[in-house]
Amino acid sequence: MASYYVSWDTGNDGNAGTSAGSPFKTVDKGLSVLATSDTLYIAASTTAYTWTNRTIPAGVSIIGSVKPNPVNGSYVKISAAGASVYWYFLGSYTLQNLWLDNVINTASSGIIYLNRSATGVIVANYTDCIISNLAGASSTAGRGGILNGGVAVGAYTATSITFNITNCLFKNIESYNSASAGCLFVQNSGTAFTFNLNGCTWYQGTPTLTALDAIVGDYPADLSTVNINNMALVNDSGTNLAIHGAYNAASMIAWYDFTMQGSTYTNITTTNGTITNSTNADAQFIDPASNDFRLKPTSPAIDRGIVI
Repeated sequence: MASYYVSWDTGNDGNAGTSAGSPFKTVDKGLSVLATSDTLYIAASTTAYTWTNRTIPAGVSIIGSVKPNPVNGSYVKISAAGASVYWYFLGSYTLQNLWLDNVINTASSGIIYLNRSATGVIVANYTDCIISNLAGASSTAGRGGILNGGVAVGAYTATSITFNITNCLFKNIESYNSASAGCLFVQNSGTAFTFNLNGCTWYQGTPTLTALDAIVGDYPADLSTVNINNMALVNDSGTNLAIHGAYNAASMIAWYDFTMQGSTYTNITTTNGTITNSTNADAQFIDPASNDFRLKPTSPAIDRGIVI
């Protein structure tokens, strides 16, 4: 288990990259040397790192040096500038303190996705990340998954797959194609999926492409456990967003069970959800267009959260 370091401001891809004093310059170089269970540390910079296609070994951790804060200009931002790119993980992974931005994948549903042939217990951890302005291709083959879904519908072979998503912001996650049925997470039969979103923020403004149908989409039936805790969801897309839905070839056709606690939500379809200590109201972000997702003093989300 090795550690590697990247710094746009002080690094060079000719360096060894094995210490903070001799870092690589680009994220792509850092990703290219990773082996199973390695860790890549990325230094903050006012210049965005470039996102490129990479297949990434199982057990890898990619960690930024600071929690992303667009308001004060402190972040590790990785941007594709609208390109069709992806990260393909071969097993469990951890992403922490990263701002992943501006991927418009016109050729594939997956932007960050798992190997469907991976076996055993798979865990994907997202902590203190911003994931913004992403769109994958929604199609019968691809199914529109952004963080999971691969490039074709097919069964997974893992025993179980769990997504732990903590203190993350999702902003403007859309489908590239004009067809509906896009989702943040998409999966098929063969594996038990669990999604735990804790302390997260969801914001969808007026879409430039196509608004998603659901946060979690199952194909073809109810396969996942979806838990939403202490989350603020604001959807201004003009189309209601489901938390958990099921697919057919054209669109969401049914809504499935989920739990939501200590949350605020607006323009969200809550059919079949078990909802406690939550309110259907605008969370009142200060200025989401400028990435300021602090709450106004009058926000109903203040003190809404519960101990979990």
